[in-house]
Amino acid sequence: MEVVLVQATPAQLREFESDPQLAYEYVTGDPGGSDEFARMQGIAEATFNRMGLPADLREKAEQELRSIGYKGAKAGPQLAKASKPQPAKKEFSLNKDWHVLHYALNGTAEGGDGPLAFAVFGDKELRMDEDVDYGPPRYLSPAQVREVAAALQKIEPASLLSRLDYADAKRKQIYLDHTLRDLKEWGYLPEFFEDFRNFYADAAKLGNGMIMKIF
Repeated sequence: MEVVLVQATPAQLREFESDPQLAYEYVTGDPGGSDEFARMQGIAEATFNRMGLPADLREKAEQELRSIGYKGAKAGPQLAKASKPQPAKKEFSLNKDWHVLHYALNGTAEGGDGPLAFAVFGDKELRMDEDVDYGPPRYLSPAQVREVAAALQKIEPASLLSRLDYADAKRKQIYLDHTLRDLKEWGYLPEFFEDFRNFYADAAKLGNGMIMKIF
């Protein structure tokens, strides 16, 4: 699983709230066929479970499946139903590091205290009429983005590595917990966090909200 964050202007957020399908299309770049892909993905994952694939092979298979459906999303299309020209799409991919980053910031598998709890997962759902892969997009208002950005500025990037505890992460079922056995694998985390923090700072400066989606 991967998480992508996309900035959204206040005007876009209003459109997304009235028509959540637009948010899904904007974030995924999928103007149609998403339900069919989600159905195929569900069948494939059920098959993986029955086969009892080793974790490394299953992860590779799921990655290939995602690439079929979503790698075209990076082009960032315009809103399919919008009547006005849209600003350039600004997005930031957390790749597979999203859950470890949330854990480092909050010490939890989900939730937390204060604005940092929303930094990766977002807050309110943009509830769609039909179920979609890994749930609907979530979002933060511009005011919430400013709060998250301010909270992130208080974090010392190098301190994040000291917050990673393999045994604790395993108990809490953090995604990719097995990679925390050797923290040398996470030597890039401080720099990665700075890029993440800068993305929030940019959104706050522009007065934008934020859309999050798990793939």
